Amino acid sequence: MRSIEVKAAMITALLFMILMRLVWMDMRSYVIVYAPQNHGSVADGAACQKEGWAGPSETSGRPNWGNSILYRMLLKQACRSGIFSEASFVRYNQGFLVITVLCCMIFTRILTRSWLIALIVGLALFSRGRLIASSGQISGDHLIMFGLAMWATFMAHWIRSGSRIILGFLFLSIFWVMELEFSFVFLALVPLGYALTVRSRFWDHSLANKDKEYLWPRVQSFMAVQNINIAVAEQPTGGIFRPLAQTFAWPLRVDTIFRSFLKDYVIVTGLLLGSLLGLAAWKGYWGLRAVWQMAKIQLWTKLWAMPMDRDVMVSAAFMLTAIILSSFVLPALRGLNLSIVLGLFLSTVGTLLIDHMYLPAEATGNWLAPQVLLWWEPLILTLGVLGFYHCLLILLHQVWKRTHQPAAGA
Repeated sequence: MRSIEVKAAMITALLFMILMRLVWMDMRSYVIVYAPQNHGSVADGAACQKEGWAGPSETSGRPNWGNSILYRMLLKQACRSGIFSEASFVRYNQGFLVITVLCCMIFTRILTRSWLIALIVGLALFSRGRLIASSGQISGDHLIMFGLAMWATFMAHWIRSGSRIILGFLFLSIFWVMELEFSFVFLALVPLGYALTVRSRFWDHSLANKDKEYLWPRVQSFMAVQNINIAVAEQPTGGIFRPLAQTFAWPLRVDTIFRSFLKDYVIVTGLLLGSLLGLAAWKGYWGLRAVWQMAKIQLWTKLWAMPMDRDVMVSAAFMLTAIILSSFVLPALRGLNLSIVLGLFLSTVGTLLIDHMYLPAEATGNWLAPQVLLWWEPLILTLGVLGFYHCLLILLHQVWKRTHQPAAGA
């Protein structure tokens, strides 16, 4: 059987299993849970009123997705005959989950050049019971998950292409999640952090692999593995449909390219910060009302780590491995892993600050600490699968070297 036939059979089997997961997701029953951040706008019918639904939100408590324009629009769409429909909201949650997984599959394809690995990622995410069950929660979590998946997709594309257009879309995705949760404004620091990192000594500038072939030729062809050592010369930037030979890390080391990036970065960051100030003023969070309760940081940290389970920890371990071991055939994986880790850290710190600025210590039920890992979970699991794939390629490379080195010496 030829390799193309094996690949076609595997793709067909994966598509069938994903279809079965979608059918199961559609037919299963959900436990409806109302998140406390709804502020009663669903129970009292305010979300379905024809007037005033898009006006400034109440100013009590913490700014969160419950006061978001996007979330209130979603609530409005879930109304049927002037009454909020839980079933309709669940369907919207399912839709956002599907396109979130699709985004994760697309950025997997961008990193690996393989639809086979992208389908494996999709199957892994649709097999995650906690993600499926979360569709029954009346909250803005799925809107945030989609926004983060979209941000990661544009980040992966920008790392592979350096496109200025994609950089603009990257900041539009930040605006999406920022409108839902102000702490995500710190994601604007991630592209700058990536640029500074690849120009520093921390980054391994010598990715030259002396081996002509990374794996067995048939395995290399089957996996659609790219050997960057035989790639064409690097261009200053790519485009929407034209990736660079390696990654944008190489052009960023040129001072003229770096200065051009800084110019674009300052412009889009200024627009983003201006939008943040406008949203804060329009939503009524303009005055200084900080109530610091830093003595409860330990409790906040425990709540933050509460959603962590075996799958998340294993995925985190593979992500760390992919950061430590440079990838010759997945050149963008290390940079994207560092970007996701930095984004998770910045959003965690931002959520911690906003929780303690606007909520008293006894309002632990309204803290968003337990939701942070859930928002990032699809990306963590995706990068966990990619980290395992990365380790598998390294293992195959070592086996290839050991089995063919004697023949080469002879």
